[in-house]
Amino acid sequence: MPDLSKEEIIEKKLYAFIPFYVARYEHELTTEKNYQKVLEDLAYVRDKMIELRQEKELTGDEFTDLGSFVNTIVLHITDGNVAGKDAVKIMGGTVYETESERIRREAHEEDAAIIAEKERALSEALAAKEGAVAAKDEAVAAKDEALAKHEKELETRDRRIAELEALLAAK
Repeated sequence: MPDLSKEEIIEKKLYAFIPFYVARYEHELTTEKNYQKVLEDLAYVRDKMIELRQEKELTGDEFTDLGSFVNTIVLHITDGNVAGKDAVKIMGGTVYETESERIRREAHEEDAAIIAEKERALSEALAAKEGAVAAKDEAVAAKDEALAKHEKELETRDRRIAELEALLAAK
């Protein structure tokens, strides 16, 4: 990374360099000596990020994610020492999940719930249709059976008529 000042990073809109800028202060953050300059620089960066967000130069996701990335780097470098805790306070709290990640996760959870509900409704509808088809199949089978019985009765009747006609013709 080029040796840019915090002002140059903001001025040239190189916002992705902000977390790396903070990494320059690894020694001050790990030894907890003379880290006041780091806190001042972080306050400057935070204030500029707020301005950029208000001016719509940064989206809400970008603003939140940048702050989160800085906090992640600070926590990694400091392993939770006092300097790291002070730096994280300046940038806006603890890092667990970025706002954009939370929004995406919640949207995904909502989508998954909607999909599960639709799948359940489709399964129920399919089961009902299958039940209706099975009932129709049973009704058709019953009608086929009744028809076969009726045809047998007709054949028996036709044979009986033929026998009676043969007897009448013989007399």
